[in-house]
Amino acid sequence: MNKIDIKKVWAGIFTRAAPTYDQVGFKLFFYNFGKQLVELTEIPKKAKVLDVASGRGALLFPALKKVGLQGSVIGIDLAEGMVQKTSEEINKRGFSNAKMMQMDAENLKFQDNTFDIALYGFCIFFFPQYEIALNESYRVLKPYGRIGLSTFYRNAFNEIKWLDDLTEKYLPNNKEMDKQEEEPEVSEFETIEGMQKILIKAGYKDVHNKIEEKEFICENAEEFWKYLWSAGYRGEMERISSENLENFKEELTKNFHKYSFEDG
Repeated sequence: MNKIDIKKVWAGIFTRAAPTYDQVGFKLFFYNFGKQLVELTEIPKKAKVLDVASGRGALLFPALKKVGLQGSVIGIDLAEGMVQKTSEEINKRGFSNAKMMQMDAENLKFQDNTFDIALYGFCIFFFPQYEIALNESYRVLKPYGRIGLSTFYRNAFNEIKWLDDLTEKYLPNNKEMDKQEEEPEVSEFETIEGMQKILIKAGYKDVHNKIEEKEFICENAEEFWKYLWSAGYRGEMERISSENLENFKEELTKNFHKYSFEDG
């Protein structure tokens, strides 16, 4: 069996998700956390910022407010659809000091010592060779530069664990795909100690950590369904056959009502 290009697969998934990404279901989930990460990173005026895996600009737009007119933000993403949609939004809002570029985080097309700040919003676990991505960011940061990074803490999605169990029931047996989708050293991404070890190994110093809990409500099963298609989980949904998709949605709706609270 030919080895699957997992980066190409994810780029396609997020391109198809781009039109509604962070716009439906748990609305502005990424924007809310993105805004907070920008605050914690303490981006100074006039800074030059690199936003890695920028998506729909959850960090890019808050960062623009911090850098001011004399600073700049470059967002990169491997998904063409994300680059297109966020570029349109940049133009719509009239920003001349921001742009999107289609680029692989593991192979940055920038010179050494270019940026003051590098941002990683909920993306590090998607990179097959995350060590290379972090090394690349370290390379393009100036000597006094900083990195701001967010990831999901262990057991963050316990309340919807039923979703993974249900999806597994409908997924075809594709061992090659499953093997390549496994997150490298996943336990390290989910703990403070693990992330600190990863960052220090990449050369970063004076590492600070903060755990933040927020509650997001999806009001009904239909909104939840739309959300799954608008996010990374779309990759799982697309693997379910068209013949089984209707039954999957029916079971998902029942489970949503079974496990949800009064407000969603």
